[in-house]
Amino acid sequence: MAMGAKIISAILWCVVFSVSALPVSAKAAEVAPQLRAVLARSVPDEKIPVIATLSRSEELVAQARGFGRKHRDSLVRELKERSQRGRAELEGFLRKYGIEDATELWLINGIALQADPKTLAALSEHPAVDTLYFDETRQLSPEPRLSFPVHGWNISQVGAYELWDMGHSGAGAVVAVLDSGVDLEHPDLGSRWRGPADVGWFDPYDDSPEPFDQIIQADPESPDSQLGHGTAVTGIIVAGDEFGLPLGMAPDSKWIAARIFGPDNTSSSSKIIKALEWTLDPNEDGNTADAADIVNNSWGIVVEDDQNGIEPERCIETYRRAIQGLKTAGVAVVAAAGNSGPDPFTSESPGNYPEVLAVGATDDEKRVTDFSARGPSACDDGVYPQLVAPGTMIMTTNATAVSNYVTVAGTSFSAAHLSGALALLRGAFPDVDMAAIEDALLVSAVDLGVSEPDNSYGHGLIDVPAAYDHLLTPVLAAPTNGAMVDGPEVTLRWEQLHDSRGYPLSAQVRIATDDDFSEATNVTASAASSTSLLWAGAAGLFLCSPLSRRRTRSGRIVRTLLIVIALGFGMPACGGGGGGGGGGR
Repeated sequence: MAMGAKIISAILWCVVFSVSALPVSAKAAEVAPQLRAVLARSVPDEKIPVIATLSRSEELVAQARGFGRKHRDSLVRELKERSQRGRAELEGFLRKYGIEDATELWLINGIALQADPKTLAALSEHPAVDTLYFDETRQLSPEPRLSFPVHGWNISQVGAYELWDMGHSGAGAVVAVLDSGVDLEHPDLGSRWRGPADVGWFDPYDDSPEPFDQIIQADPESPDSQLGHGTAVTGIIVAGDEFGLPLGMAPDSKWIAARIFGPDNTSSSSKIIKALEWTLDPNEDGNTADAADIVNNSWGIVVEDDQNGIEPERCIETYRRAIQGLKTAGVAVVAAAGNSGPDPFTSESPGNYPEVLAVGATDDEKRVTDFSARGPSACDDGVYPQLVAPGTMIMTTNATAVSNYVTVAGTSFSAAHLSGALALLRGAFPDVDMAAIEDALLVSAVDLGVSEPDNSYGHGLIDVPAAYDHLLTPVLAAPTNGAMVDGPEVTLRWEQLHDSRGYPLSAQVRIATDDDFSEATNVTASAASSTSLLWAGAAGLFLCSPLSRRRTRSGRIVRTLLIVIALGFGMPACGGGGGGGGGGR
């Protein structure tokens, strides 16, 4: 696993609380399978940590739908108010059963608490409660490591250098790293932290004043294999060139971090949810201008019940509400696919949620690695992983207490490449929604497996310049959308753009007098003439439709500008847009 996890439980007593004791009435809350398994092994006075959610996911998403990045202050305010209303409904119950240390989880409209089995049975009958989850303990597992780096191949393979040459290196983008921490003292990372601590660091364990990383033993057989996991991940995303050569994908972007794994390299589901919550409103003031653009999760969860011999649970829904909330707010969420390959059906949560971009690992010859997890997704049978990126022989930063630099392998570091790619494109297109940037990376990826997306390579290897070309949209200068035109000629003017390799773009224009383009005229504008295109036409209303994109067999992205000249009055209108063409790749 990327940062694999098991339920860690010392409950070895015989069964005294039967699962059948849970209520089965129509109003009873759903009890997640992991919690049912724990209850079946519990004793009457045992305190069991749980997460109670207070509204169904569909309702939460439906209420939040339509907010997006531009309105996420309103989204956060509504989610917090909703959570407070839900908590108020439970106050009487909490007082009755003497529960004083419940933690509010506003992003999922839930609370985390500990209670004995009898209290949990009563809680499951409360009309405000939707689902009960076991607040599992998660173990941070080491990554595979190799000792022979080939420096820089990874950044070159995904095309980051080409965006740097165009002046795009991630400026303005903020990436949140949820991990073991990050070493602020590292010379390649310290200046790239978006501090201060109230907006740049979350530590639910020690409330430490500034970021640091804890060291894990990457290889139990090797005493010299100590690793600052979060520092290594962050280096691939943002590190500079203090090493003498560049290491990070987006060196002008900023990082913030949440320490989700504690001193013993374990975490709990509730702490992970609090960290996801933190990325949306770090200082809890309701102003989300300090929210992250991208959240990197270089860890994954598979619940294994070794005691009962039950098949591993691979779709763990515990975090999905929180991630749905982030996505609704316009935040991109990236996760490691996991290191449990090469067998199929080895997906891990949260990477196998439909809302998350899961990333598998490739080597320097663009071959998927044996350890990279395979699909399909255990949550929706969809393609898994979504994308692949370099994940072996990667030089990156390490905790300075061990060594400044280290060579690593694993899908944790593949995920970091995608987060860096998103940061590069976010910096290049600051006004474009993250969802559109994600889509651009998916449709422009280099298909390496069987034709079309598959369950080893997903949509393919990330190709940052191709995604950049896909996002280019020329602005039509004249005529303006909705303008009345008169006379036998119309002139289109737009800014001449160039693709990621510096070549001028060409465009195709389709002209018609009806909005279904049943009888359209095609005109191709070359690079030399694309700033001034004339055609014969009649007087009418000038209307532009949205861009139409297609990819040719050669990989060239062709953009078509759809134009309607509405003759007379009462003609149907099309939406606005602009045109241009992408350079071949």
